[in-house]
Amino acid sequence: MKKLFIVLIMICLAIMPFSSRVYALDGEPSTGGEADVQATEKFDEVTAEKIDALTKKLCNDEEFKDRTSFTDSIKTAAEGIAALFDGDAYDVEVSKFEHEFVLDQNYFQSDKRILASYNVVAKNKDFDKSKKTIVISTPYGNHYAAAFNNNGTGAAGAIYNSATVALTINLANAIASRDNKYNFVFALFSGTDEGNYGSDYFVKNFDLSTVMLVVNLEKLGGGDTYFYTDEGETEHGDFIAGFSASYDLKQFPEAGRVLLDFSTVDGLNYSHYAMMGDIAPFLSVGKSCLELIGGDFSGINNGDGVSGGNVVLISNTEYDTYDTLVELFPNYADKLSAIGGFLLDLTDDAQLASFCNGATDSYKVFTQSWIAYVICLGVIIILILVLILVTTKLEKKYPIPPPPKVKVAVFGKEYEDLKDNDIIMDLKFNDKDDNGKDDNNDNNVNPFDV
Repeated sequence: MKKLFIVLIMICLAIMPFSSRVYALDGEPSTGGEADVQATEKFDEVTAEKIDALTKKLCNDEEFKDRTSFTDSIKTAAEGIAALFDGDAYDVEVSKFEHEFVLDQNYFQSDKRILASYNVVAKNKDFDKSKKTIVISTPYGNHYAAAFNNNGTGAAGAIYNSATVALTINLANAIASRDNKYNFVFALFSGTDEGNYGSDYFVKNFDLSTVMLVVNLEKLGGGDTYFYTDEGETEHGDFIAGFSASYDLKQFPEAGRVLLDFSTVDGLNYSHYAMMGDIAPFLSVGKSCLELIGGDFSGINNGDGVSGGNVVLISNTEYDTYDTLVELFPNYADKLSAIGGFLLDLTDDAQLASFCNGATDSYKVFTQSWIAYVICLGVIIILILVLILVTTKLEKKYPIPPPPKVKVAVFGKEYEDLKDNDIIMDLKFNDKDDNGKDDNNDNNVNPFDV
């Protein structure tokens, strides 16, 4: 029994990584009024004032506030955003991409249309192919209009994603003013929520040969700031985790470094969420990636951040306006300025290139949920087979006594070869009564002459 108990303990330990769990993150969620990143001397290069002014402009000016992907207005917004980059430092391109969509389906008849959307790509003019390249990307689209497959919100998308776009543009212009060790490409994508169409187009059409790191920024400024690299252990992931130790960044909950260690909140896999955005196409071609994403992921009521003690969700809703952002997170621009300082420090580090050696392939398991279930089923079958083999071996070493046998004694039990635990049924009838005389009962006569 002792050995069997040990075997059961080992099996429980083996299947523990497969159980769902909710990560308990260190520290309380921020209220949006505290910067996640400690101050550095570089903060004045990406100031809160500049970020706030540009966020307000992107939310309130007519040319910017409707950035709904695959609509006519997205081109106007893209051209306006392109003009915000330092033209002396960057070659800026508004690139068009197309996709065929099924807009309506009724009784097996569909309306298919090819719709266009646009990316904004800024590449430093002194681009040197002998240097490594850092790509900094962010989605800039929103759901302002009632588009073909998204309900319009009528809100200009302050937290998703005007504030982060303002950070990205200010960061680009700050980087342009310094002597850089690396090339820089800033890519603003549309079509993200529809299926990462903008980032996928970029990956397929841009020369990625010199790209060593892709930094994707999303929904920053409201809550805590999380960083995510990928599901496997990588050199760049370990380096960034160590580099971030001097900044108050939280590590985004991973699916785990043990296969299929799913972490779920409200039925949603954290691992899937972190990889669903524009980082995914870059991971799929093996590039080292860093995702910076804002919000509150401390429990089942995750959202854009904590305000007044409550978790709030405003992104992709009618409340995602500049006024609401400032009301709920009055120091959001300070937070973004702090993140800008972190990125300036990271991208200026001379050691970064030596650690960015590509993403692992382990994350691919998590992008196809059916593969995960097949693997899980296979492991369960293996554990069952192991349990059977162990049980068989234990039975041989510690044999269990056989169950008693029931025997029928036709001629009397004195003629049977009996064992101690055998049960005997004696069919030898006695034709005498208790006094030794014939009882004249034909039914109580032994049919055999004994």
